[in-house]
Amino acid sequence: MKAKAKYGQALRLASTTQLTREQWLAIRKLGIGSSDAAVAVGLSPYKCPLSLWLEKTGRKEPEDISHKEAVLWGIELEPVLAQVYAKRTGFRVRRVNAVLQHPEQPFMLANLDREVVGHPDGPGILEIKTASYHSAPQWEEGVPVAYQCQVLHQLAVTGHAWAEVAVLIGGQDFRIYRIERDEEKIQDLTEREAQFWQMVQQDQQPEPDGSSDAANALSWLFPRDDGQTVDLSDSPEFNQLFGELLQLRQQKEAVELQESQLKQRLQELAVLDRIAVEFDIRFRQILGKGPVFRLLHLRIQRLHDQSLFLGRAGVDAVAAALAVHGRHSNAEIKVLGTKGGFRRYVGFFHFFLREEYRSDGRVRTDGRALVALDAVFTLPFRYHDSNAAFFIFCRA
Repeated sequence: MKAKAKYGQALRLASTTQLTREQWLAIRKLGIGSSDAAVAVGLSPYKCPLSLWLEKTGRKEPEDISHKEAVLWGIELEPVLAQVYAKRTGFRVRRVNAVLQHPEQPFMLANLDREVVGHPDGPGILEIKTASYHSAPQWEEGVPVAYQCQVLHQLAVTGHAWAEVAVLIGGQDFRIYRIERDEEKIQDLTEREAQFWQMVQQDQQPEPDGSSDAANALSWLFPRDDGQTVDLSDSPEFNQLFGELLQLRQQKEAVELQESQLKQRLQELAVLDRIAVEFDIRFRQILGKGPVFRLLHLRIQRLHDQSLFLGRAGVDAVAAALAVHGRHSNAEIKVLGTKGGFRRYVGFFHFFLREEYRSDGRVRTDGRALVALDAVFTLPFRYHDSNAAFFIFCRA
């Protein structure tokens, strides 16, 4: 039997220059490829070990994703990004064009995007990625875990000491991340992959991991109800699992209720805070720092601290509350003073003519403005044509 050609420490299992899709799929079933590594050890956010097990045992054909836009653009941009990497780093890159195999762990396979040559640290691996703009946060703290598994798998197969990941994010953000060989991590990854491959060889189904992909895999395994009924009431294992499920559902309902209450509380505080800030800015511009401003500011701050709303009056009604009987900008208003009873202040309230703080259709700048005034000062005023008391959370 002819010995396999070597690539560093790795063996050349097959050439990829003229492989058909059927041949490629047949080779993939011989072991775990670098893109399978994160899936096999349960660290992929997109695919679960159960789905990979279905493919490796021949139960299900891998999904053909070659027609997807992200994949098509990744293929088109790979040679371009390889050239950009070479230009920016000054190191030469080359294709390998082979499926590589670990010399001691034959189930570990790898296919490299490029190899970096001429580097003072020796040959390295270049893994090329394209990512959407929405994926940018995943790269802020370095290479995502799934891609780290992929690169560590490649380093394990080839024996190289280092690798770099070149990624283009959003079509214009080009980054390069370096990953050094870590023997401890490689050993752990190899052991976990070996456990998965043993399950493939022994036809032992992995446990579902609770992901949506695992649910899809189970639906594929058990596609329809055959109409039979099975009584599991005497099964201790089933009863225990079902009891745990019911308990988790109850906890989930309680947590969701608490979450909803907290969200509503935050929304309430956010609205009140916005109202307080707007009053602070607007009234400071108009009334300066006089007694009227201080009184209004204290009242609004009190509303904010007590987490109360201004009923249905809204922000516009407070502008109306400061208007007097009549529709003139030159007005006299009555406000509740300290211990001296009522004080009178005369001023030109130009903001009654401003669009954002004009009274709305519910409370106009006439006698009904006193309704909103009651809302601001929480003290009902009797007026000649109505007995209008407007309290918090009430209607006039």
